[in-house]
Amino acid sequence: GVYAIAFATALAQGKHPECYVFSQHKMRAHLRRCLISGKMEIFPYTEVHMCNAGKIRAMQAVPIYCLCRMPEQPGETMLACSSCKERFHGACETSPAATCKKW
Repeated sequence: GVYAIAFATALAQGKHPECYVFSQHKMRAHLRRCLISGKMEIFPYTEVHMCNAGKIRAMQAVPIYCLCRMPEQPGETMLACSSCKERFHGACETSPAATCKKW
């Protein structure tokens, strides 16, 4: 997905992507601009953590939702299908009924 492309772009530029907190709400637009311009640039980020690059400290499972397969962010509007129980990001879906056959 988009995070994989952000990580790969950071690696290609000699950065340690595990140290970056990428700005999720800006990632798709950034990717689109990069594809149109033909030049991949580091994805927008909110902060850089001091980290021990290459050392795995802990892993945490994060639930993903919607067609974009991204996690829910604090304060983000989510829509839930009462039939299939799938959750959709309000910014991604104008009508989950078009996505979910059971809506």
